[in-house]
Amino acid sequence: IYDCKKDLVCVLNFRSLKIFLQNEIEKYGNEVINGAYVSDISMNTDGTLKSVIYTKGEITHEVTGKFFIDATAQTGVMACKAGLRKILPTHPSVGVEKIIKTKLNDKYVNNLIIYIGNYWAPHGYGWVCDFGRDTYKIGVCSYEVGSFNMAGRLEGYLEHLMSCLELKNYEVVETHGGSIYINGGYENNVYKNLIMIGDAASCINPLFGEGVRHALYSGELAAAVSEKMINNDIASLNEYNNEMKKYRGSKWKLSRFLADILYHKSNDTLVDFYNRKFSKLTPEEAFDFGFNYEMKYLLKFLLP
Repeated sequence: IYDCKKDLVCVLNFRSLKIFLQNEIEKYGNEVINGAYVSDISMNTDGTLKSVIYTKGEITHEVTGKFFIDATAQTGVMACKAGLRKILPTHPSVGVEKIIKTKLNDKYVNNLIIYIGNYWAPHGYGWVCDFGRDTYKIGVCSYEVGSFNMAGRLEGYLEHLMSCLELKNYEVVETHGGSIYINGGYENNVYKNLIMIGDAASCINPLFGEGVRHALYSGELAAAVSEKMINNDIASLNEYNNEMKKYRGSKWKLSRFLADILYHKSNDTLVDFYNRKFSKLTPEEAFDFGFNYEMKYLLKFLLP
């Protein structure tokens, strides 16, 4: 365990974030429809999107628009229907997590503890993260589970991790999980009057699976570009593509390459080698390497 000289991250309460965003949307006179899913799209004669067809309960609805932003998470329903991306772009990476209330020792307070290796989660890692007020997030994930026959086994690894923590008198507040497609991002994220953002566009840190920060950036960018289009300041939505390429650069491709090396091999000797190399970095340097894509720190890996 390494002590950081400064706070590097904060733990996001995603449920509270979604409530905040919904309130902001409604404050400006827009409508949020919960409990619905997109089932289809319809096209104009010129090939642009005309409307989105969604289902709520057993009733089908249709909403028309001038521009559309696909934020349908990993499924990317609208983008797939328009032929912008594949339905299954790669094997999914899957994670499961429990939020629990309990007392843990001081090692876990204000810290994020990562467990990596076959003992914890082959082809992935486990974690314990302080969530405030004697509350913790405990989870495991696996990279491209379909490649390694890991489907259905993650819950067992999560229970194993929790048993190793010797939890006593704990309350499970929430259990959730999900899948993402990690491919380093798409070259093309725009189809005529459609933009895909967030998980639909694989706006995900390829090495550590972090997605919210990149999803928020892509959403803000999509809104800004759409507004320019509405005001006739630009001729097409391709500015979104150009800005996303600048945002990712070559860093995401290299990060994806490193993820393939680290997670594809179910080899604890290789994991130990990486851990020894990572130990040469300060916590601040490790954070910059993993989350700010500062690949210059790879040079330290070459040191004996």
